[in-house]
Amino acid sequence: MGVNELTSLQLKSCNDMEFLIDTKNDQGSTVAFSNLVELNIESMVSLKGLCNGVSPTRFLQNLKQLIIKDCEELEVIFQIDKLSEKMKRQTPLLSNLTILSLHSLPKLKRIWEVKPSHRAIASLQSLKVVSIESCDNLKTIFSPCLALSMLHLQELDIRYIDRLEQVIGFGEEDEIIENDSPLCCWPKLRILRIEVCPNLKYVCANTWTQGLQSLESVYIRGCSQLIQVFNMEQNNHGQDIVLPELGSQNHCWTKLKTLRIEDCRLLKYVFANTLSQGFPLLESLYLKYCPQLLQVFSSIEGRDVTGDHILLNVPFLKNLEVSNCPQTSCFIVQAQLIEELVLRNMGNSRQLRNTDVPVLNEGCIVVGNHEEVFQVQCGYSFSSIKRLLLENLFEVRVIWNDFA
Repeated sequence: MGVNELTSLQLKSCNDMEFLIDTKNDQGSTVAFSNLVELNIESMVSLKGLCNGVSPTRFLQNLKQLIIKDCEELEVIFQIDKLSEKMKRQTPLLSNLTILSLHSLPKLKRIWEVKPSHRAIASLQSLKVVSIESCDNLKTIFSPCLALSMLHLQELDIRYIDRLEQVIGFGEEDEIIENDSPLCCWPKLRILRIEVCPNLKYVCANTWTQGLQSLESVYIRGCSQLIQVFNMEQNNHGQDIVLPELGSQNHCWTKLKTLRIEDCRLLKYVFANTLSQGFPLLESLYLKYCPQLLQVFSSIEGRDVTGDHILLNVPFLKNLEVSNCPQTSCFIVQAQLIEELVLRNMGNSRQLRNTDVPVLNEGCIVVGNHEEVFQVQCGYSFSSIKRLLLENLFEVRVIWNDFA
């Protein structure tokens, strides 16, 4: 076909176009768009899919960037079940895709339609950046078989998807994962951003935290059904539990710099089984409007725990805010470089009015509803602080307690 040498294609406001290519009436093997690298589709009000019929040979084999925006009739983008026998023996479909951006596709039900028998012929091994916004009909983003191939994913940005329940669709009828299958690992994921997905329960029910060792920034906002960010699944009774195989492991988030979680009304835990020195580069921690949040960092045997309180060593922490989290247990922070501290409406129920915080060998901050906020060991402790806001901490008696 004449379009076979095309490397870049932009389509906008072609109101009568339903498919990029139609192979319904083709008698022989068709080769089309095999060298296409960039595909940008915008404001195509009648677009139903990329291909009508069996996908041509080497279809989109070299595609690296796909951007689709404002296509109100589009329901499925990649129908991987409609493949010719020749295509099944070629390079895995989508294996060169690097950037995927989908915006304002209100009827989109699935990005990829993959049957179990076709798992081996599709791969997202090159995918680095994913941005999906205002695709309200999506319930999941990735099938498990595709998620397992995403070893180079660096940025994942998901916003305003009303029906989204899981980022990775474990438990779908056509995607049954055996008990001995590996947990998902995204070893190069640096940025995770999820905003206003009111039905999202899990980022991934079967993610192994050691498979996320490159995370630098986590921002989750407006996910009112979110139960836990990492390491959760359900037992036979539908109860949410921490994965037992991870219970004895201690994790370090060695590159995490920013953690911001806001308006997650059912969230109870953020991190499970993390060492007290597991955040060596953390610079900013913001937790807001999480009324059910019990623990930011869960206590396990063998961890650094001071009395009943978790001791967190974060030498580079500059910004710390915990607001409107009334159920959160107290924890102690060693952060000499702190510049901003905001504690508002914390631990105000009777059972969480913490007592018996010990005196440590160096300065620390007590994050919770406690008699004292700062334990100061010398006159220069916390000399970098620029902003301090304390509100509705009814047990606070002393802000600055100098033990020098």
